[in-house]
Amino acid sequence: MTKIFENNDLTPCYWLTIGVGGDTEVEKEMKIVYPKCKIFGIEPSPDQYKDFDKYGTIIPHAIGIKAGNFTMRLLKKNGYVDVLVPVTPLHQVLDEFIGSRLIHFSTLDIEGFEYSILESLKYGKPIESMGVRFCQIDAELHSLEHQAKRHIGNNFDFQKYWNEFLNNSPYIPVKASDFLAHRKITLINVDDVVCQRSFNFQQFF
Repeated sequence: MTKIFENNDLTPCYWLTIGVGGDTEVEKEMKIVYPKCKIFGIEPSPDQYKDFDKYGTIIPHAIGIKAGNFTMRLLKKNGYVDVLVPVTPLHQVLDEFIGSRLIHFSTLDIEGFEYSILESLKYGKPIESMGVRFCQIDAELHSLEHQAKRHIGNNFDFQKYWNEFLNNSPYIPVKASDFLAHRKITLINVDDVVCQRSFNFQQFF
C-alpha cells in the first residue's frame, strides 16, 4: 500500500470496510501506512469479525439503500447461509458510527449486493443524493454465476450496467483485475473537491 496523502491531526481520514468477511490483512496494512486514519468495518456476522478490533471499530449492521428486512447470503464458519437480517440505510450508519458522509477509502465485498450499492452512487440516486461520497472504492464485483443474480435478476446486462454507471457517476476506474470468477476494481471520485484536494488525483492523468 502506497501512502497517497498526509494524514495528521488536522487532516481527517476515514477507512470503511463494507463486508469484513473474516479477513483483516488490508486493515492491518492500512494502520501501518496511515496510523491516524480511523478504520471502520460493517459486518452483520459476528463470526466474521476476526481480529478487526485491533485495527478499528466494528459496525454490526447490514447496510443497504433503504431500511427493511432482506434475505442476505452471509459467510459463516461452515460456508454461506441465507439469513433474514435488518438492513440500515448507509447514510444513517455513517452518521451514527462515523460522523462523516465523506469516506476517503472503502472496500466493498458484499456477495452480489455491491451492484445495488454502486447503482445508488450514480447522480441523483438514493445514496448519492444523501451526500454520501467515497474518494476511493475497491470493489469486488461478483460473478453472475456466484450470487449476484439473486439480487440483480437473470436479465442483468453487465456491459450496459457498467457503461451507465461510468456515464452517470463521479467515479472512474483506475485499476481492474480478475479474481477467481469475479472482478476486482478500483474506482476514484474525480468530482469531489475534498477528494481532489486530499489525493490530487489529477497527477495521475
